[in-house]
Amino acid sequence: MEKIMYLSRVEIENFRIYGQDSEKLSLELRAGINLIAGENNSGKSALMDALRLALGTRDHETVRVTPYDFHIKSGKAAQKFTIRCTFTDLDEDEAAAFVEWLNIERLDGTVTCSLTVTLEARRKDEKECTGRFDKPITLEWKAGPDIEGRVFDGSARESLRTTYLKPLRDAEQELSAKRGSRLSQIFSKHPAFEFQDDKTDSASLSGIMHLANTQLRGHDVLKSRVDDLNSQYLQNLTLGDDPLSARINIAPVSLRGILERLALSVADEELEDVRHGLGLDNLLFIATEFLLLQGPQAPLRLALIEEPEAHLHPQLQLRLVEFLEAQLSGANAKPVQVLLTSHSPNLTSKVDLENVTLMRRGQAFSLAAKCTQLTPGDYEHLRYFLDATKSNLFFARGVLIVEGPAENLLLPALAEALGRSLSRHGVSVVNVGHIGLFRYSTIFQRNSGPNMDVRVATLTDRDIPPDEAKVPLDGLTPLVKPDSKTLTGYTADEITKRIASRTKHEGGPVRAYVSPEWTLEYDLAFHGFALHLFVACELAQQKGALTHAECEALLPDIVGRYKAAWKSHGPPRASRAQWACFAYAPLTRTTSKTAAAYYLAWLFKRGFDQHKRAGTEGAYTTKLARKLPAYLVEAIFYTTRLPQPPAAAPVAGSV
Repeated sequence: MEKIMYLSRVEIENFRIYGQDSEKLSLELRAGINLIAGENNSGKSALMDALRLALGTRDHETVRVTPYDFHIKSGKAAQKFTIRCTFTDLDEDEAAAFVEWLNIERLDGTVTCSLTVTLEARRKDEKECTGRFDKPITLEWKAGPDIEGRVFDGSARESLRTTYLKPLRDAEQELSAKRGSRLSQIFSKHPAFEFQDDKTDSASLSGIMHLANTQLRGHDVLKSRVDDLNSQYLQNLTLGDDPLSARINIAPVSLRGILERLALSVADEELEDVRHGLGLDNLLFIATEFLLLQGPQAPLRLALIEEPEAHLHPQLQLRLVEFLEAQLSGANAKPVQVLLTSHSPNLTSKVDLENVTLMRRGQAFSLAAKCTQLTPGDYEHLRYFLDATKSNLFFARGVLIVEGPAENLLLPALAEALGRSLSRHGVSVVNVGHIGLFRYSTIFQRNSGPNMDVRVATLTDRDIPPDEAKVPLDGLTPLVKPDSKTLTGYTADEITKRIASRTKHEGGPVRAYVSPEWTLEYDLAFHGFALHLFVACELAQQKGALTHAECEALLPDIVGRYKAAWKSHGPPRASRAQWACFAYAPLTRTTSKTAAAYYLAWLFKRGFDQHKRAGTEGAYTTKLARKLPAYLVEAIFYTTRLPQPPAAAPVAGSV
């Protein structure tokens, strides 16, 4: 990519959500796309507004500083805030433009130039204001190689103005014809319009409009009406020898007036007068702003775009990222640096992971390779597999990373039944299949600095079948092959190593939870939910997807068959493990695990709803927390940021 001057570092202190010391923002940016992702009120808009204040925008929109912009801690507002922007990779022309303020370093015979611009806003107390015209807030821009710096103003500041696209922008209004329109600003600054204000040149815009005025004035209908106006009315209002007469002007002749009468819209030959949707207008507006960025008026080509996904469906969001990436390559024009803020999993899945920064409660966490514990292989894997579904982890307060659809379907239902709604607590369940589970959790582990304020739990199966899987109840087929290794075939050291292999990636905000027996479904049956699993498997074997009403109708018969099996094979003839194998057996054959998980989730929700209607949900959730496999409960409580539940009681011998 061609070398360009770009914003490489932003430091913000005591501005809104950003405090000082460990609470200030220190963010490194890349020359290409920089995507800032995070939940609401995490500091994304504060970052954009800080840059607008420090650098200004090319539409010259006024950004005012108010007392509310000063960081408040312990009820006391800061007296001043600072916003510091550092630019690197200046070429010779750019360095010459800022020569008075440059930081010049020499290292191993190489000379590098950078520019650091600082805005300091100071809030005066009432006693400091001595006159009626005193400003309660003062702003000062400085730049230079030393701490004090020199005043930075005039044309130097003007050349650093950025292109800014606000969130929830009204693209149609921005591109409509009006006084001072954004479209007229963009066109007037483009070099192609430099010689378009010459009325004597019939090929210029002003010349064309001047000629149009002349021709329209000579039109028979218009001319006759104006002649009547002059002869019948204005002549009678003439004073002395100064004739009073009228002349029609259809269009402005000045270039500015012409451009302010222009409107830009999405072209449609078949539906020329039909108004298009906000999404297409949004894309048109973004493309038009990039046209301005290619002009020669400023060395800085930086675009700040808040919520670029506004009004765009997912496929257009992906096309937008591809468009932005093309602008970075410089293949058809000069490269542009882009800083985006977004809530869109589609955008975060499309942008390269190293270009993403997660914002959490005023702290920025870059996902660049030097900042995370991800390996080069991890980045390659995630570039391929981190899709829009999984990318919701970037916006969550807690993340449950699971290996299959059963956990994906069951955990929200179990959490709801435990009184720990995942959606209420901002927790996402991310199903990554059976590959790369720990690659996703490592996203949240840092090489240095503070941990992310995100609770991350990985859930995996221990995958050690019980001996009873080879010795089923009377008349049942074994669940595993005769030569399979079961529990007694493992030494204590081997079991410890297996568990360690599933927990070795713990650290920082990441905790690993391993099933204590075999798999999630088997462990549920083993811990007293064999009836639930039996019913879920029976429902999963029915033809077609069942409605809840159809499930309710089938329940009595299925429960009756379960009880009959209990009388024939249950305790004392069967051990707890044997009975769990009995309920789990259909899942080792042809029954769909996904379908069974769906019906299992329905059963837990059904039980919770029944107790809620009866007003006994508190006792139900407490009993459930003690009875469920502990690793599931602990993972849910950890990610929802609640105290761990009471220790589980020993599992009873009956179901």
